[in-house]
Amino acid sequence: MKYVPWSKIKDWFCTTCGECCKEFIVPLRTYETTLLSNIFGFSCMELRVGTTYLKRRLDGRCIFQVKRNGKMVCGIQPLKPLACKMWPFAVFETPQYEHRNQAYFEFRGEIFYVYVNPCCRGLIYGSPSFRFINSVIPEFIELRLGLRKHQLRSTSLKLKTAAEPITTLCIRP
Repeated sequence: MKYVPWSKIKDWFCTTCGECCKEFIVPLRTYETTLLSNIFGFSCMELRVGTTYLKRRLDGRCIFQVKRNGKMVCGIQPLKPLACKMWPFAVFETPQYEHRNQAYFEFRGEIFYVYVNPCCRGLIYGSPSFRFINSVIPEFIELRLGLRKHQLRSTSLKLKTAAEPITTLCIRP
């Protein structure tokens, strides 16, 4: 799959289609593994080739994905792993894919290369909008750098008001 440089995207909004939680496995960082295991136990995770991932249900969806008001949402929104928060964006300090110049983005005096996974249904192609350049991309860079924990524009507006986290999907043994 070829990632698309940010400069080819007019805007992006999460549509809460839930396909990202079905199609892609979610790697966990060490602190995320610790946090989630303390709350839910290790039964919500699986180990593959030395990396811990969120477990998937039999239908292929993330174990924490739930249906609310007809939309597929994250049941652990406040605890969501960084890999989930970053979807569908990929932010790097060096170019990783084609179109280096189109992926170039300067933020707070530093240079980043920002790409987007074209599988996301929330992408609107075209000339980048003011909101996309000045709000969306900077938020993803802040998430990637650890400067921001809570999502505002990098998630669905519907998710910010979702009910409390799901705690009954995985019960600690």
